[in-house]
Amino acid sequence: MIDETLLEAMEKMDKAVEHTQQQFSTVRTGRATPSLVERINVEYYGAHVPLQQIASISVPEARQLLIKPHDRNSLEAVEKARPVILEPVVKIRITAQDSAMGDLAGDLSGRRGRINGSESKSGGRIAIDGEVPLAELSGYESRLKSLTGGEGTYQIELSHYAAVPGNIQKQLGDAYQRAADD
Repeated sequence: MIDETLLEAMEKMDKAVEHTQQQFSTVRTGRATPSLVERINVEYYGAHVPLQQIASISVPEARQLLIKPHDRNSLEAVEKARPVILEPVVKIRITAQDSAMGDLAGDLSGRRGRINGSESKSGGRIAIDGEVPLAELSGYESRLKSLTGGEGTYQIELSHYAAVPGNIQKQLGDAYQRAADD
């Protein structure tokens, strides 16, 4: 009897592993497409329905899906979901003399950024790779020139979107409310 129970449990586990492998085989990376959400079902008036049946899905950018519900009443659910403000985060590569590394690292962290790594270059130079919110790069070119004696350069590339910290979301919400009241 114990052997039969163990055999039955092993068969169920094998089926579960096979099912999981099938589900993971559909996961993709790369450019966003509406097919990424084709297997997502949502609860709609008590029934589970495919997301595409209740919303239009478009791809305005390579890394962004825009889901717009057909039924305006379902926007109440969005309001109850506690939406957050997202901001663009960029990859940044700073090239400067290696003696400026400490100043550059401190400046980047003061801008809510982080360093992912660095690479020594010839001629006593260094390349610093990191991520920083795009909003924090206002005036960065002049700051970089000041920190490096005019010898630093930087390049940025969109990386992803991330939630704005709570204190900044509150400031933005308060500013929006003041503007709406005027």
